[in-house]
Amino acid sequence: MSDKDRRTRQAAGLRANLARRKTQDRARAADDPIAATIAGDSATETDKGDASAMTTAQATIVPHLTVKGARRAMDFYQRAFGAEVVYALDIPDSDLVMHAELRILGQPIYLCDENPDSGALGPDPSRPAAVTVHLHEVDVDSLYDTALAAGARGDMPPDDMFWGARYARLTDPFGQSWSLARHIRDVPPEELAELARAAFARD
Repeated sequence: MSDKDRRTRQAAGLRANLARRKTQDRARAADDPIAATIAGDSATETDKGDASAMTTAQATIVPHLTVKGARRAMDFYQRAFGAEVVYALDIPDSDLVMHAELRILGQPIYLCDENPDSGALGPDPSRPAAVTVHLHEVDVDSLYDTALAAGARGDMPPDDMFWGARYARLTDPFGQSWSLARHIRDVPPEELAELARAAFARD
């Protein structure tokens, strides 16, 4: 595929994705008047079709990961976490991904290639990642095994934790930290404090 064809395909993909988002945002706003209020000017700007259409109309927080090898990372996240790649936009005349959107558990995650010239740096391999992406209410054991089979490093095998969750932690091949959890029991606050004290005393 030529560079021109690839850019044309990317642009078509972006237009289709933005149209899909507008439909979803209108549906959410119709069902949730609070969401419509939060969206405010963003929803209006999305309808205008300008650059703000690149963002969702509903106020939210989206993890934005920077890695070395974004296309390899997209493949890993598909195999490890069942990610859906919504779109990926390359830096012109480059194989580097400028911006991609994935969905894991139906939620958006942004991704880009490391690019020191623009200040985009991935995790430092000499130390643990500063931020952990947490996947909540998942099949911890199954997802942990699947991620390891895809190439992740296990940092904490699945275990039942004192705060009432089945929990595990791992690092992906690109240095990003992930945790997995499922609620298994309610723990009263007064009991939680005692359990934490006992757990740290053992450590």
